[in-house]
This record gives sequence, C-alpha cells and structure tokens, in this order.
Amino acid sequence: MLTVCPDGTAPQPGSYAHHETLATTPYVVSTPLCFEGDVAISSNQSVTVNEDIFSATGDVTIGSNTSVAVNAEVTAEAGDIEVTADQSLTVSDSLTSDAGGITLEADDVITIQAPLTAEEAIEVTGHKTIDVDADVVSDNGEVTIEAVHKRLNFGLSALDQLQDLFANGSGQLQVTVGGMSGEVVIQGHEGVSVTAEAGINDDYNIGSNPYYKNIMPVFLELIGKPDLFSLPLSVQVWNPTAEVTATNAKIISDDGEVTVSAVAEANAKGKAVWNRVIGTGSEVGEGLGFDKGGGAAGLFFTDATATVDVIGSVLSGDGVEVSSEVTNEIELEVSAFTNNGLSDTNPSSVAIGFGLTELRTTSTVNVDENSLISSTGSVTVAASGEDDNSNSVKATAYRDGVVGAAAGFTYTDATVSAVVDGKVTMSPDTASSESDSTPATLDFNPALQVDFSNSSVGFSGTPDYQTGDAVVFSSEDNGTIPGLVPDTIYYLIVTAGASPNTYQVQFAETAEDAADNEFISFGAAFPELNNLRTGVDAPITITAVDADDRHLILFGYDQTLDGVALFEDGDTVTFMPSSGRFLGVEDENQNLIGPLAAGNYTVTTVESPLAEQYPLAIELIDAEGQPMALNSASYLESDSGTLYPISAFDMTENTVDLNTVTIDSTTNEKVTTAPGTMVQQGESLVFRSGLISNVPSLQDGATYYAIVDADNEGIIQLGLTASQAESSNPAVQNAQAHLAAMVEGQS
Repeated sequence: MLTVCPDGTAPQPGSYAHHETLATTPYVVSTPLCFEGDVAISSNQSVTVNEDIFSATGDVTIGSNTSVAVNAEVTAEAGDIEVTADQSLTVSDSLTSDAGGITLEADDVITIQAPLTAEEAIEVTGHKTIDVDADVVSDNGEVTIEAVHKRLNFGLSALDQLQDLFANGSGQLQVTVGGMSGEVVIQGHEGVSVTAEAGINDDYNIGSNPYYKNIMPVFLELIGKPDLFSLPLSVQVWNPTAEVTATNAKIISDDGEVTVSAVAEANAKGKAVWNRVIGTGSEVGEGLGFDKGGGAAGLFFTDATATVDVIGSVLSGDGVEVSSEVTNEIELEVSAFTNNGLSDTNPSSVAIGFGLTELRTTSTVNVDENSLISSTGSVTVAASGEDDNSNSVKATAYRDGVVGAAAGFTYTDATVSAVVDGKVTMSPDTASSESDSTPATLDFNPALQVDFSNSSVGFSGTPDYQTGDAVVFSSEDNGTIPGLVPDTIYYLIVTAGASPNTYQVQFAETAEDAADNEFISFGAAFPELNNLRTGVDAPITITAVDADDRHLILFGYDQTLDGVALFEDGDTVTFMPSSGRFLGVEDENQNLIGPLAAGNYTVTTVESPLAEQYPLAIELIDAEGQPMALNSASYLESDSGTLYPISAFDMTENTVDLNTVTIDSTTNEKVTTAPGTMVQQGESLVFRSGLISNVPSLQDGATYYAIVDADNEGIIQLGLTASQAESSNPAVQNAQAHLAAMVEGQS
C-alpha cells in the first residue's frame, strides 16, 4: 500500500467532503486532494476534476446533478470509486481501485478515454450512450458495461399515451467498445457483460410495482368504468434501439462467461374509446349535439431494433454468448362509441372508428471475418425476434345509433439474422483452432421443392448443413410453407433423400426438437396443377379477382427449377384437388356451387394485378372455352347442401361473416349482401377449410351449430354442440335481459 500521495507528500489525516445543493457555479478540483480517509464530492452544478484525487483507506465518491469530467488520476488504495452524473460523464484520466471496485453511472453520455483498473467488480451503467476507448480491467471481479433504458410504464393507456407523445416513446441506446486508435481490452476475471437494453425496464417501471399492479385493477373494477380513463384519440410511437459495437476490441474472461448482447422491447398497449357517460335529459333520439355522434382513433407505431457487431476477439474460460433479442408487441383496441349505461340510447347517433398499427422488428448479429470467438465452454451466436401486432376496431351503432363505421390497418415487417464470418472455436485446451466454414445459404423454391407428406424440403447434391444447425427462414413473399414464419430461427433435421445425391431438410422449433426428430408439420398439401408440357406440379396457393372480374391464379415465380416457363398460353394442365384446402367455382351470379372438378383445363396467361410480388397470373379455361370463376374461401355447408362462403372471421368477437362483399363499379363503394338463404338458429353446419385458413379453432370437416342473432344479419357464431348453441340463443338471452330490466324497474 502506498504511504505517500502521488506527488510524494504524506496524505492528510481524516477525510475530505464537499457537498453543494444550491451552488450557482461549477465545482472544479484545481488542487490535489490526498487524504487518509474518504474523499466525497457532490454538487448540483457540474464537477470537473483537474487535479489528482487519492484516498489511502477510504472511498472516493464524485456526484453531480449535471455533468462530471475526470481529467486527472483518481485512486482509492483500499476502497471503492463511485462517479455519478445526471447528465454526461467523461473519464479522460485513469481510475484505479487497488482493493475495491469502480462504479460509473450517468443518464446521458458516458465517455471513457482512460483506463479503469480495479481489484473487484467494475460497473458502468448508462441510459443513453456509452463509448469505451480505453482498457477496463478487473483482476478478481466482473466487468459490466450496460446501457439500460429508463422508461416509465403506468399501466393506464391515457398516461402511457401522454408519456409517449412527450418522450416519443423511444430509448436510443448505444454501447461502443474500442475504436481505430488501438486495441482496447475489456477483461473481468469472473466474467464480462457488455449489453444494451432498450424499452421497458422493470427497475424503472411503475406498472411493474407489485402494489401498483395489484391495486390499480381493483380500483378500476370498483368504479366499474375502466374505459373512462381512455381517450378518444390514442397515439403511441415507440422506437427502442439497442446497439452494441465492439471494434478492434478484445473482450476476455478467465473463469467467467462473456456476454455481448442487445435487447429491444416495444410494448404498445392501449385503447381509444369515445365514452357516453352522462344523460342529456332529452327524449330518446333527441340528444344534444355531442350526443349525436362519436369517433375514436388509435395510431400505434413501433420500431424495435437490436444489433450487435463484433470486430475483434471474444475469449472465455467458461462460455460466450453474442446475441440480439427483440420483443415487439402492439395491442390496440378502438371503440368508437361506448355507452356506459349512464345515458339514454340515441338511435340517430353515428359512430366512426379507425385504427392504424405499424410494427417493425430488426434483430441482427454480425461477427466480422477478422474476428475470433473462442471458449473452453459453449459458444452461442444468435439473433431472435418476437412480434405480435393486434388491431381491434369497433364502431357501435347496434341498438344505439343509425350507423357505425370501423376501419383497421395493420403492417408488420421483420428482419432477423445472425451472420458469422469470423472464427468460432470451442476447444477444451486452446482457442487457436479455426471453426468450420459458415454453411452456404440454401436458396429454394418452396412451391416446387416441398414434400407435404413428410413436411420436408428436398435438395440435390451434398448437404452443407447438419442436424441441429440453426437457420433463418426467409421469403420474399412471406412464404408459401404453412407452419413456418419468415425471418424466424429454426433448427434443421437433415436426412438422405430417396434418390442418389439428394437430401432433405425438416424444420424444428428448438435444437432439442431437432435432436429428437420432432419436426414442424406443414399441414395439408395445396391443390396442384400438373403441366403436361413440363411435367411440373405447381401448387395453387393464392387466387385473386382483378379489376376486370377475371378469376386468376397467382404465382410468385414464373419458371421451373430447370429455367423453363412455368405456364404458357394453351398449356394443358390437370387440376388435382387436396383435402383440407378447398378451391371452388361460382356461377354467373357469384354463388358458390361446389369444388373445382379434378381434370384437364387450358391455361391462358394474363397480366398480373400484383406483378412485383406475383409475376405470373393465369386463368383456367373449361372445355366450352369459358374461364372458371374461382372461389378459395372457407365455407359452411348445411344438411340441405346449401353452401355459405365465409367472407371474414372476427377473432375478437368470435363471429363468422357470411355476407358477400363487393365493390360497386359506379360508386366505388362497398356493397354488402346477405345470404339468399338465411342460417337458422341451432342449424348444423359442416366447416370446410379454404385455400388459406387462419382459424385454428375451426377444424376442417367438423360439425358446428349456428348461434344466430336476428338483428345482426349474416353474421353468426358457432357452437360446438346443439345444446351450447341453444343456451347461447341471442333471442332467449335478450328476452331474459328485457324481463330482468322490467322487474328491476318495478322494484
């Protein structure tokens, strides 16, 4: 232990303390401070250290309500060093703790331009940007460099909305280690963690407080009107960004794990509600001006990004994790007119609701070709992204208005990738051997290389992958393989093909599933067209009706695997239907009359209405030379054989819409037509799945029972049993509710 100050003099006895709460000028350390005990400095103004600070037996603490700049050496021989700032923190000269640890924390930018050296743990915590361009070494502890977002979450949509409007809902976090001036070493004997976490952090999350979280729902239920705290306009914009970059850096731990990670979380949840909460005192239908209509709009946007770039070395005696993770969720509920039971109904009111959600997710990891990741334990390099975009819009006019209009628009985009161009080794003794080269990208046409019988994709040649390898499945047109989600990580099951020099791959959700041969099922095969000219079977995955009322089959490719035109005018094709994926035909009145018959048809190629995404469009011509009017919707079939095409499913209300929706060519307005034969209460109906069915609760070929509300024409619910349908009969429920209301009014 040193017994003298850095300038050779003896330390002053006792401690040094300087605390300011009402200072009007910055505090500057302009003379050396060398004491036996603690050195403590705090100020409501900025603090600048221009001369050395030394403590022989105590701690050194420096704090400011604004900024701190350390431009001289700070040493604690026996204690800890702690430097905190509400704004920026800059270290331009060395900090040394010979027996303790070092803690740095600031809300704004942290810049480290000089070495940090400690016997115990070193913690650097920022809430915006951390730039480390000097060595950070802990001889016997951990090194933690963490940027974490301080984002409050109240749990009430109105308060969350206001916060997002004023703060733009964003957490832009960046951690940079190293630079171009020279190699930077980050070393912790017990482990190293370099992370950025943007989004909702539970350390600063009001909504995560157990008392708040448990009491608030009870309070809302007691007053009975949770939606009263929602506003007619709800806007949330969240764009958390977490970036970690290690350039010309060596990150090392002898005995602990090394983690380099970026995490971004966006969680936009809320409501937009137009409430009617007071009576007008007028007769029914004669409400005041504000009572004659209502509107609610919700606009939610999230853009969550987590990126990790490594250009350097990451070495560990235990394990290494280099990862990016994004959790991105939107849950928007818009109710354009909510009568809370405190006002009369108004049959002349108009309700309009609008919801718009846009969700973007980016999660990437890049390990440069000149980088080395080595560990005597495990090595994990992974990028993950999870998103959920829910938009429910409702305009209420039923029994309380003349008209309701609701519109919802949802957009989702995701990019998830992990690219390793450098060396990865997992040797028990050394970290010098090179890893195998990165497997080549497998490009394939899912329509022509998928075998639905065993949910596999076939390839020719020698496999460059092995069972258990992690891959990212991506698709330009969001995929034609049911069960797989574009830009999602899957684990391969690789087996030999049926023919020589071929192999096939199946996809598993986890590495354990791949090892156990538990693959993801692609479900029912699509109906196919066999081209007699090429011999190729092309699955039908999407149909469309263009502006000229032509019923088209669209393809996202226009050539076979051999480069031959997939279809040409005059080609004869054989249609082969598939159980579980219905493709039907309509008559001249647009009534569904049954399935498209198996057999031969002639092809006519036409201009695609979506040429950029689907370059090839064809019509099927029957034996009489007439184009077939196709219908790929799911439908319900009654015992009498009546077919009811399903135009829409409402997963929120659990309803099935049997109305036909068309566009009037003269007015360009939507026209809704009820079925010619109405479904009766309790009627048994068999569900047939269409070409694409996204309703997992309904099974193809299963029988359900209609629940019909006479006041909601063409829209029904389905019961699993006849007794369930009868007990849910709206006519009975409404009569009981009316009787209960009359009895209550007389009491």
